[in-house]
Amino acid sequence: MNTPSLAWSDDLVIGVPVLDREHAALLAMFQRLADPDCAGDRAAVRALLDTLVGEVCRHFDDEEGLMHESRYPDTAAHVESHHLLLKQVNSFITLLDGQPDGWAAANISDFVGRWLLDHIREDDRRFAAYLIAKR
Repeated sequence: MNTPSLAWSDDLVIGVPVLDREHAALLAMFQRLADPDCAGDRAAVRALLDTLVGEVCRHFDDEEGLMHESRYPDTAAHVESHHLLLKQVNSFITLLDGQPDGWAAANISDFVGRWLLDHIREDDRRFAAYLIAKR
């Protein structure tokens, strides 16, 4: 798989410090999931996924709270994209529980990593611009 770099970089900064910190922490967790040494350890992958899902949900709650408070006009579409990602991650977790070692870790890291990078650069950047302009 050709997984993009999941390292935090300046092009991912959206200008909302709390969200930038959360995004950087999520990417660090995805880097651990993408580590080939982790992929062979089903229990480690499953534990990391459980932690990651919890952190993603917490981040989405924080982000969506800011959207509601600021009356962001695209809140519904943004929230729907969050729900679709979580649904996909849950599908991957189900596959992890029934597939050969390593398969799901690589696929989850690739799919969700790409989604997260695109989401930060596009959807979250649009929300951040709105939020900063409103303040």
